Amino acid sequence: MWDSVGIGIIIEYPTGVLISNQIGGTSCLHPKVEGIYLPLCNDFSEEEHKFLSPEIELSNYFIGDKYKGSGAVNGIDLEDVENLNKILSKNNLNSFLKIDTEMNHMKRGLELIFIQETIKT
Repeated sequence: MWDSVGIGIIIEYPTGVLISNQIGGTSCLHPKVEGIYLPLCNDFSEEEHKFLSPEIELSNYFIGDKYKGSGAVNGIDLEDVENLNKILSKNNLNSFLKIDTEMNHMKRGLELIFIQETIKT
């Protein structure tokens, strides 16, 4: 995951592949999950020579005043959910992703759920 640019989601699935990444700023957390990594919304504008990804806004949020660079090492709260939903919406990702707001998940960290009805098979 170190070389991955932009954002993506990990879809938990029995693939035999464990995916991990250092998270939590200086806390150096290394969670692992078995599944598939799917990059999302990571475009580059050649005209502007600009990376177009919610990664920049998400990174700024988690290194900002509230978390002071550490990220949400103890999970997210409803204020975070509101701000993250705004970022998802701004990048047109809210049509097929949502944040799981069940408290047991929020204590573990950010988890996204596919909204099943919008996925075409």
